[in-house]
Amino acid sequence: MEKYLKEGDVIFDIGAHVGFYTLLGSVLVGGSGQVVAFEPVPKNLMYLKKHLQINSISNVAIVEAAVSDRQGHGRLSSGPSSSMWHLDAQGELGVQTVSLDELVLNAKIPPPSLIKMDIEGAEVLALNGSARVVSEFHPIFVLSTHGVDVHQRCCRFLESAGYRLFPIGQTSLDECRELFAVYDAAA
Repeated sequence: MEKYLKEGDVIFDIGAHVGFYTLLGSVLVGGSGQVVAFEPVPKNLMYLKKHLQINSISNVAIVEAAVSDRQGHGRLSSGPSSSMWHLDAQGELGVQTVSLDELVLNAKIPPPSLIKMDIEGAEVLALNGSARVVSEFHPIFVLSTHGVDVHQRCCRFLESAGYRLFPIGQTSLDECRELFAVYDAAA
């Protein structure tokens, strides 16, 4: 990731959890850059804010919402760990939902240079809600997918938008569940 980022870039950490990648990103983009951390779960937000405070991080903005295909409200169900909350109409936690297109195109947050996304199966919804951001700004993606169907749909979305996809930790895209995607202007 370091070779693709520079001082002053903007990272979106979608599914920030307690902030591991948020903290890493804040260092990589430096004081003139920014990380926008998206996290809807109150307990995770508490730890995320605490980690930012302990580390004296000032270049992070927190959006207390789940990223989806539209502005509104949704419900989350918990999984076996604090990092595994997922969108579920019958979920026990009500949350605000946001779309990246709405936030970026209305200048509520700056456009991203890189998007890290790990949101427990809601990746397709989030990508659908960021179609214009993707087509206009071509951010790099570090994407963790959940489920074969979700993985295939995310790959198709990114490939149709002109991205080259690279597996992380596996030899083929079909076998991986984490991928790196870079816009290919020649595509």
